[in-house]
Amino acid sequence: MSTSDFQSLGIRDLLDARDQFHVHLAHKPNVFSTAIGRYLVRDSDPDAREACDGPHSVRARQAPERTLLNSTVKSWSWPCILVFVKRWQTLDDLVGHPEDVVPPFIYLSDGRIVPVCVVLAESAHLPTPTLDPSHLAIESLGVGSPIYVDAQGMRRMATVACMVSDGSDLYVLTNTHLAGVVGRPVRALLRGIPVTVGSTLGAPHLTERTFSDVYPSLPGRDAVVNIDAAIVRLEDANIWDAAALTQPIGDVADFSASTASLSWIGQPVVGHGAASGEMRGEIKALFYRYKSIGGRDYVADIVIGARSDNTGPLMTQPGDSGTLWCLDEVIAPGERSPFALEWGGQRIGDDATGGGYLQFSLATSMAVILRELSLDLLSGPTAERIQYWGPVGHFKIGQQACFLVGNPALQKFFTANLNNVSFKSDDQLKEATHLQAKKFVPLSDVPDVVWKTSINKVKPEVARAMENWNHYADIDLPGVDGATLMESYQADENSLNHSNWVSFYKDAPVPSASAVTSNNQGILPLRVWQVFAQIVAFAEKGDGASFLAASGCLAHYVGDACQPLHSSQHSDGLNGASTGVHMTYEDHMVDRYADRIAKDIGDAIKNLSFTPRPIHTARDAAKATMELMIFAQQTLPPETICKTYNELRPAGVTSDTKNPAVLDALWAKCGDQTTQVIAAGAVTLGAMWAAAWKLSGASKTSPWLKKVYDGTADLMPIYEKKGFLRSLHLKYLGQEDLPGSDAPQDPPQPPGNAPKKKPAKKTP
Repeated sequence: MSTSDFQSLGIRDLLDARDQFHVHLAHKPNVFSTAIGRYLVRDSDPDAREACDGPHSVRARQAPERTLLNSTVKSWSWPCILVFVKRWQTLDDLVGHPEDVVPPFIYLSDGRIVPVCVVLAESAHLPTPTLDPSHLAIESLGVGSPIYVDAQGMRRMATVACMVSDGSDLYVLTNTHLAGVVGRPVRALLRGIPVTVGSTLGAPHLTERTFSDVYPSLPGRDAVVNIDAAIVRLEDANIWDAAALTQPIGDVADFSASTASLSWIGQPVVGHGAASGEMRGEIKALFYRYKSIGGRDYVADIVIGARSDNTGPLMTQPGDSGTLWCLDEVIAPGERSPFALEWGGQRIGDDATGGGYLQFSLATSMAVILRELSLDLLSGPTAERIQYWGPVGHFKIGQQACFLVGNPALQKFFTANLNNVSFKSDDQLKEATHLQAKKFVPLSDVPDVVWKTSINKVKPEVARAMENWNHYADIDLPGVDGATLMESYQADENSLNHSNWVSFYKDAPVPSASAVTSNNQGILPLRVWQVFAQIVAFAEKGDGASFLAASGCLAHYVGDACQPLHSSQHSDGLNGASTGVHMTYEDHMVDRYADRIAKDIGDAIKNLSFTPRPIHTARDAAKATMELMIFAQQTLPPETICKTYNELRPAGVTSDTKNPAVLDALWAKCGDQTTQVIAAGAVTLGAMWAAAWKLSGASKTSPWLKKVYDGTADLMPIYEKKGFLRSLHLKYLGQEDLPGSDAPQDPPQPPGNAPKKKPAKKTP
């Protein structure tokens, strides 16, 4: 491999090289750790402003020290192995000791060449931590709150990361080295008074896992991941306040074996430590290998250091362990996306009262922690409810649409594959409420069961961190000028475009009763635009399996579009409140009346007043979706569902209910309209399938049109690929996703996606 190929090095190449040479590097007396990342260019280097002919790996004999503060990652920085040293030594300093020189490159036996970047790890002397006085006045626990335990005559302080749930009980997440043994009381100072908030739970502690278990597709010979995560069961969950010390948090960013890449390097993060308060940092390196014991090396997932904006060093200190580090407005504007759990910094020296600490934080991926502990991250005690429409509704729409396709050859194809899209019998459909992603999931519910990280807990490697926004759009939310997306569309249907939606969400105020501070940017009609375009492309190529898989997944999004609560700011309560109405209505009520819906759906389709618009382009499919959402709101206003539920639910209840009296009363008020909107969804889906087929120009004699596919063998491998109907937030959508829109040709790349390769300068 020549130097011009360095930009093509990936994370596996770097880990391979580090694996083979780590022992050699670690035995040099000045080296104490290694990591992988991108070459750090000093602010004073010739290529500090732009790439130049003098590559950043050439070492002068008296080169100045390189630190995390005086150097940054540039777009032209090479992938490399980072070698951290205790003191800076130049080549002149090492004359007579060639064995101590860290080589500029590592040469692998297969011809690969990997650059090496030497970094002086600066340390700071930190005193024993003291509690921020402002924390003494708070009345609740929240992200960043201080907690402590008393054991063996010592007090150990740490930070609350977040609230989590196992589906039954509620806990706070922190470090094992604080929480300690089973049943240990954990305390906090609330209004300055020591209060026992919970106790350490026993079984699901995480301390160490082998690297190959945590990251099975990545090389990590003889390595152990230090996870250091534990949970504390709360005695009273009402003690939690999501906004007690910091702003609310969003969805978890997925850093795992399938998404680990060098594009995470340089992303800004923010955390709130009990000792240090708000800390602003940047991801500096990955897979930091810092300790060897008995032939095993210990690895930290993430290295977080100072930001590259000259705001000074990152000063994290004892007491900040347990800090939740979030991507800072990377996934969405104004949103903090949980990314990693700090478990400490590395100490230099053995002074128990203080000592020198490296000026960076070591942390574990939150996605890994939640996966290993089988937990969900929550914003509050009522947030554990999964906002989705129950399988009965989705499968019923997919089932009925198979019989509503106008083209006879295409209808025969879908009815022959009905058990791949949905279920042939209504009895099967009613029993399909506990599907798991490990087995084949009929396509109508793949976007929920397989792709949503909040639902897929059994096969997280195929889940998608950005999927949730695809399932809704609050078209009745007033914008900054008071106009809603629905009103804008009714005034000008061409307002359904990428730039208009970006502009709307940028300034739209959040619903008045919402507990969050920024809007989730739902994109449901744009998702249909994206999927419809792909269905046409698959048919054009004669790829019948992908055509079927994409068409079946489209059933899910059209199913969401015909449900009033998926197009409304009142999705789980009036004006953004959380009351439990969403799951009570869409899941429990629909499940209870599945037989009635099956009985009435035929007449509802026959008498339906809604007719989908003619569809000649992917943009038309998005418009048809928008009009379906408007029809659903007009037929069954979301406020009607919420107000009916509020009148029925017991006082103080803020979660969903299966109480038969409540479900029966909801059905009496909303049941007929619910059947109507389901019928509208089925008719619209059938029209979209037929339109996509016609636009593709595919032949009715195509061999695949006569095929019945095997779900497990033919379809499951397709929908499990992250690149199939890729899930992206609004800011990352481009022309590739929304052909014919005003989306950019070259949109920003989401974190975890491989960056576009840029040519590097050749060594002269």
